[in-house]
Amino acid sequence: MKRIFFFLFLLVAALDSKAQEEFDSLLKKQPEDPRMNEFLITAILEYNIPQQDYADKFYGHPGLGAGFYWKSKNDLYLGADLVFFFSDRIKQTDILSNITNSLGYVIGGDGEPANIEISQRGYNLTFLRVGKLLVHSGFWHGNIHSGLVGMIGGGLFQYKYRIVDNTGTVPGLSEEYKKGYDELTNGFCLTPMLGYFYFDKKKYLNFFLAVEYRIAWTQNRRDWNFNSMERDDSLRNDQAWTIKLGWFFPIRKKQSRDYYFF
Repeated sequence: MKRIFFFLFLLVAALDSKAQEEFDSLLKKQPEDPRMNEFLITAILEYNIPQQDYADKFYGHPGLGAGFYWKSKNDLYLGADLVFFFSDRIKQTDILSNITNSLGYVIGGDGEPANIEISQRGYNLTFLRVGKLLVHSGFWHGNIHSGLVGMIGGGLFQYKYRIVDNTGTVPGLSEEYKKGYDELTNGFCLTPMLGYFYFDKKKYLNFFLAVEYRIAWTQNRRDWNFNSMERDDSLRNDQAWTIKLGWFFPIRKKQSRDYYFF
């Protein structure tokens, strides 16, 4: 009798071990379901091509920024982003004309020509973006969330001239007086965008490449412009084509797997 019980014990143990091996093998073969809600932190690199009134002041310029998005398992997007842009090349050359002499120099308090640098600084803050996957296309091992995505956003667009007196000898270019020359401009902005979003099945390579058209209704916000010696209340139509490249860093909740044995 003892031998029979011992034999039955070995048989049950062997069957249980075999079942566990088959189950572990099944887990390894079973892919993780990519249909899930997730948050995406995004690094953004862009290049802007000014249009309309914006093109009167600036050449094409780069931008760097970051965003935060929520993507549903049904490929709906909600998010916000902030991109800073800058350039050392500007089109308007008469910004300091009222303190420039006939030879084109700004003379400092020491009687010598001052070393003045003028560049562009600005940003586009998109308070809210809404988007949807329009066409699925998961080439090169892309998962089911990859494809053509359409988005539209709204926010604040702002820019100004950055003026630096490297010699520090021009009284008329103190930090307070610079505000009379920098032409700080901002206003509401719409940003429709169309791009390809790629999500890797192995989760390592996640990016987007998109084209955006920025449409901003802006106005000079300074009380007085020293260059023109008047207040500028005119409404501006600042627009730009933007080529965007972004890198996604997904924040995913680990999927739970509950199994019950009887």
